[in-house]
Amino acid sequence: MHKKITINRLLSLLLMSMIAFSLVSCGGGGAGTLSPIPGENPGAPSVVELAPSSYIAQTNGFITFNTKVLDGNGKPVPNTTVTYTNLSSVGVLNATTALTDSTGIARVGVSSTTSGFVTILAQVYTGAGQVRDRKTVFFTTEDVLMVSMDMDVNSVPGNTIYDELSDYTLFENDSDDTVEVLATVRDAGGVPVGGGWGVTWSSSHAEAKWVRTETSTNVFGQAKAVVKVEPASIRNTDTHVNIMAFAGNGAANMVTLFLRPVVPDPATSDLTANPNVVDTSKESTITAVVKLNTGAMAPDGTTVNFRVTCDPNDFPGIVTPFSQTTGGLATATFKAPPVPAVCTITAKVAGAIIGTVNVTVKAPLSISPESMTFDLEGTTTGNFEIIGGVGPFTLTSSNTTIATVSPATTTGRTFTVTAVATGTAKITVRDALLTTATANVTVIDSIP
Repeated sequence: MHKKITINRLLSLLLMSMIAFSLVSCGGGGAGTLSPIPGENPGAPSVVELAPSSYIAQTNGFITFNTKVLDGNGKPVPNTTVTYTNLSSVGVLNATTALTDSTGIARVGVSSTTSGFVTILAQVYTGAGQVRDRKTVFFTTEDVLMVSMDMDVNSVPGNTIYDELSDYTLFENDSDDTVEVLATVRDAGGVPVGGGWGVTWSSSHAEAKWVRTETSTNVFGQAKAVVKVEPASIRNTDTHVNIMAFAGNGAANMVTLFLRPVVPDPATSDLTANPNVVDTSKESTITAVVKLNTGAMAPDGTTVNFRVTCDPNDFPGIVTPFSQTTGGLATATFKAPPVPAVCTITAKVAGAIIGTVNVTVKAPLSISPESMTFDLEGTTTGNFEIIGGVGPFTLTSSNTTIATVSPATTTGRTFTVTAVATGTAKITVRDALLTTATANVTVIDSIP
């Protein structure tokens, strides 16, 4: 009995301690509550979640799209405008915008008088950009539960095994952009139906390109489509595209392909200059080849930013600050500074450096002095200096019976001319870029 009382007293003390601790944690007497730790973008739209009331409906029916807008803490954001876009050729929205209520939910409806898939995009414009989500639903004139369709996916190139996890994920490497989708049409008893039932294919996004489609089932009730996804934009987030099929017996189905981020690939992109050696104040054409991690060229209209630095930096060069790609290529014009230097042009796409190239800026090729007169009765040799140009240099005389030049080739900047007989000759210097400069030599005899 004594032992039982002792245990009860201990339990009572423990309970009182827990109550006291609870009161202290709440600020005393239950007067306050703990505030949650602030997350990213508190109070600002950070997540859009689109949820249709159903995914399949009869034509002339109505599907409600519920859009939940959340901040970085996962809390609802009220009084926020959501913009809706129908990405499909069928279906009609009853509104293109809606305002979130006190629970952070906005609602619009979509209906369709014809069979087909309808993809709705919901977007919220924020100060830093957009947050969005999209969902696809299906309208049918048939009782969709009376028939069925299986859809299976295999990578291209791939193996003979369908529906592996990697088959549904694209852009895992630079050649992973194509899949084969196999649709098997069944009757109400689950038996594949042959006999050439028509099959219509569609997608939720224009990035999905149809390489090949079979528009009717074979004797096994199957039809195939090969889909290649070509990114229309660069993005740092995972996205997706839905592939849909509708058969003539009313069966329909849809699969989702998950797209890894699409970013520039510096390893396969390139930056070149033509020419890469220019005279002071002259120009060079800079060409950027922008490739993506998907192996494809960057979409047309992708902005490439250019920047130039020169050493020495007394007179920096000038380069076109930005250009946009066409066929994956973007060009810019570099104007050299008025003094010799080595200038480095850097190209960036979406903040990533996709290449650098050096342009050597040189003084124009010339010879100093531009002319010299020799007297056979006096000094018969003279030194000249090569200005500018790129060595090595080749030197020739237009008339070696009048004057000779030495050396015939040099990496240095000086050479010697020797007078031989009276008359005139032209000394020519040709540099490594095949640029030429000349100096005139006159030889006289003051005492004939």
